[in-house]
Amino acid sequence: MKMICRLFIFLAASLLGLNHSISLADDYDPLTFTPRGDTLIVEGVIDDRAIESFIVAINENPNVNSLTLKYVPGSVDDDYNLILSRVVRSMGLGTIIPEGGMVASGGTDLFLAGVWRKVSTNACIGVHSWDYEEDGHIIQATDFPKNDPVHQMYLRYFRDMGIPPAFYWYTLDAAPAADMHWMHKSELKKFNMVTGRDALPNLGKDYYCDQL
Repeated sequence: MKMICRLFIFLAASLLGLNHSISLADDYDPLTFTPRGDTLIVEGVIDDRAIESFIVAINENPNVNSLTLKYVPGSVDDDYNLILSRVVRSMGLGTIIPEGGMVASGGTDLFLAGVWRKVSTNACIGVHSWDYEEDGHIIQATDFPKNDPVHQMYLRYFRDMGIPPAFYWYTLDAAPAADMHWMHKSELKKFNMVTGRDALPNLGKDYYCDQL
């Protein structure tokens, strides 16, 4: 499994044109994976170290069948985030947001990687648009027409995870990149974000999620 995962990561990174030696700021807590029974408790921000940390944790805990996303507020690089998410899906793992847990932005993308997905009471699931700076100007996702190739990386990912393309366009409109929209139970159902037939729980309220 280790060799297969490393090959998958290498090929994916090569296709995306990534540089594994890029320098990242250290003012956040990087993603950690802590074993607990047959799951890994996941906390922190997704960066270029997350994939290696994940593979180490899986190799040391081969009985793991899920990731419990306790607190994953986002990522610092969308490319690495989607590579990690695709590796999680390729391994057939489920994803769980525990009671009071929080995922947002790239953390929500990681949640959608689960072959089965479970959400608990008072969980917070945040989405927003993306942007980047170019020559001193902030470029918004909504500055590009819907047929622009810049959207395709995300649309392919959601399609491959079994999530309708409408979810991506919804995230762009839900909140600007500097803000966050906390999803409601009806939205989880609309976009097929939770698997199984269990009744959907009540999610965390905005004022609660904003404080996490």
